[in-house]
Amino acid sequence: MKKLFISLCLVSFICFGMERIPRAKKTFGTEKHLILDGKNIRHKGGEVFAIRKGKYQKITIRNFKGSLGKPVTFVNSGGVVEVDNTSMRSSAIGISNCHFVRLTGLGSGAEIHPSHKNDPLAFKCGIRARVGKNGPHTVNVTGKSTNIEIDHIEVFGAGFAGFNIKDEPSLDLSTNRDRYTMYNISVHDNHIHHTKGEGFYIGHTFYKGHKVKGKTLFPHVIKGLRVYNNYLHHTGCEAIQIGSAEEDCEVYNNYLIHTGISPFSKHQNSGLQIGLGTQAKVYNNFISDVPGAGIVVFAHKDSYIYNNIISKIGASGIITHTEGGDNFWFVHNTVVECKGDGIHIGNWKNRKLQVEIKNNIVESKSKAISVNGKSIKLREGGNYILKSTSKATFKDYKQGDFSLTSNSPARKKGSRLSYSWLKYDYFSQNRSSNSKEAGAILYNSKTSQQTNFKTNRPPNPWKYKKP
Repeated sequence: MKKLFISLCLVSFICFGMERIPRAKKTFGTEKHLILDGKNIRHKGGEVFAIRKGKYQKITIRNFKGSLGKPVTFVNSGGVVEVDNTSMRSSAIGISNCHFVRLTGLGSGAEIHPSHKNDPLAFKCGIRARVGKNGPHTVNVTGKSTNIEIDHIEVFGAGFAGFNIKDEPSLDLSTNRDRYTMYNISVHDNHIHHTKGEGFYIGHTFYKGHKVKGKTLFPHVIKGLRVYNNYLHHTGCEAIQIGSAEEDCEVYNNYLIHTGISPFSKHQNSGLQIGLGTQAKVYNNFISDVPGAGIVVFAHKDSYIYNNIISKIGASGIITHTEGGDNFWFVHNTVVECKGDGIHIGNWKNRKLQVEIKNNIVESKSKAISVNGKSIKLREGGNYILKSTSKATFKDYKQGDFSLTSNSPARKKGSRLSYSWLKYDYFSQNRSSNSKEAGAILYNSKTSQQTNFKTNRPPNPWKYKKP
């Protein structure tokens, strides 16, 4: 498949502390509502504008146009930019009608907030934002924007989603499918928590159209999407919900913990949802302490779900209810402590569907692997089915460490696989086509998940006070 995703930066995205943001052309900031309008600010691709540290009610970025490989970058300067819009019924940060634009908290003075000092997963962010419980999305990307990158932002309160990245279809058809396509969206290294709705709401849910004033409108699609290295916890609905991402969508290296804790409806309490109209690779994610399903897939075309660790799930670990599609791969996942099925495949419309379920470690209270629906061509092999999580001999599964020990039975339960897209395990260790190990992590005497994942649920998030 031809890759549509194009990095917005001159170099590949690299870890915090290594990347250097070029010197800013100009620094803005003093206004309570800071409006940065490209129509009034002379700019060109590759330039950097700084936002001075301090407290703001709202920041609006609009009408900026960078170019391929040379985005217009906005970065915090001299400390943390705090955007607290709890008094207005609008977003805290709005990006509209922007092309090739990056918003990053990688500037000077970025920090781990003191309230997270004991959280091993927290990382430095130079921008913090929230809205009140009756407000809308905290970060809102609309206005036919495209080629947008957002990173190192902490969202610690939202009346709806932490991030909303999409336009609604309109009666004048200007934001509808075939008139507008959103390309190359990258959201990474963000810390999102205590949202009333989803953490990330990316792309439209109603891919097949929905009626507005008696007229069926079809939402725009996204081509080229990366969601990675994000830490999401205590979200009211799903941590990540993606829809209408037709091509080249990848979701990886995210930590999703305590998600879906107060959903709008009973079916919005999962960890990660891949919605209709989406073709995706979902891999190397850690999902735990979720009252609903770990991963829900309503995708179409070829979708790949692999190298994910899913534990302490109130329903099925992975559930697919597709209305159509071609091929689905569920490979090398570690899915344990599920109250529902481990992996559940459903085919609502009884369309032809090919599914491969191989080399997974599965433990659940119900069926390990469940298939419902006609016209499903199922290929299984090398799955290690457990009656108890302790039988897999993980290093310390009670603390979230699912690394295999030297005597783990999972090391010999898998089957040999050779897929061009399956080159590494959860820790980016090379997977040999001769390996017969099941699960997300290959055995390595030197490898261990060092993070101690907390399982205590905090007080009501709407009593959560700004630290």
